[in-house]
Amino acid sequence: MNKQTDQADESLTQRRSQSRQRMQRWAWLLDDVVRIPIINMRVGLDALVGLVPVVGDFAGVAMSSVLFAEAVRLRAPRNLLISMGRNIAADFALGLVPLVGDFFDVAWRANRRNLRLLETWLDDEQKRTATKRWPAILIAVLCLAVVGGLCWGLWRLLFG
Repeated sequence: MNKQTDQADESLTQRRSQSRQRMQRWAWLLDDVVRIPIINMRVGLDALVGLVPVVGDFAGVAMSSVLFAEAVRLRAPRNLLISMGRNIAADFALGLVPLVGDFFDVAWRANRRNLRLLETWLDDEQKRTATKRWPAILIAVLCLAVVGGLCWGLWRLLFG
């Protein structure tokens, strides 16, 4: 059972690591893929597609939803999903405003924000998982000590 638990933990860690790499690449693609040389600023597909009125903004929401879907797949908590949804909604709503929305899209970087939220949650989750093992180990050692003490006491009682 312990070996299966270790394998499950290792599998979960590996899946989360692969998921994190996918999300980092996707956020980079959406927010930072192209460097504008004159002003030395990076923009991504989200901002470039957002230049197309209305349709581009809907396409941006669709692309941003990939990170959201990954968070759902990883079973992120509801409050994290709500925060991510707010970032996507703000990006969409303000992106609809002509010209101002395009500048906002570049400055807001909803995908980077959502990636940061997700990575923070994943790091906290990994720490929590590591700290959850110590109480179980301590309880197991205490149980073994109590059982050993009872056996020793019974032995002494029966055989002197």
